[in-house]
Amino acid sequence: MGPATSNPVDAGGNVGLSLFSGATPEFTVEYVPNNSTFWELNDGGSDFPTTQAFAANTPLLFSFTYNGGSSYSYTLGSATGTNSATATISDLTAVNFFSTGQGPNGNFGFNNLSIVPEPSTLMMVMSSGLCGSFYLRRRRRK
Repeated sequence: MGPATSNPVDAGGNVGLSLFSGATPEFTVEYVPNNSTFWELNDGGSDFPTTQAFAANTPLLFSFTYNGGSSYSYTLGSATGTNSATATISDLTAVNFFSTGQGPNGNFGFNNLSIVPEPSTLMMVMSSGLCGSFYLRRRRRK
């Protein structure tokens, strides 16, 4: 039996993920069948469609990159873009995955999930580690 061709999300349902700052969703990528046949983004304003159509049982690569200020870049399947958010995306603290109103073949899942800290956080962690190893190494010589 081949992949289902019917819409996997019942009327009123949606699937996607939101990036939060505290309790406020600041960026959302979702599929809402009542709105469009395309995946949609919301960066603090209203929903706007991407050029990536929804297809049942089709894995998609999604990446979100904070570029500084209100700028971000995204990839969702074949859709890519760089936008200026209307929300505060500089202090994202959580991610929420949602899947409501599912119909047949409407599962939402991941096979590889990575969250990479912004470069300044990574450099801070690395420099702290280097300082610590320098101190330990120096102490051994005494």
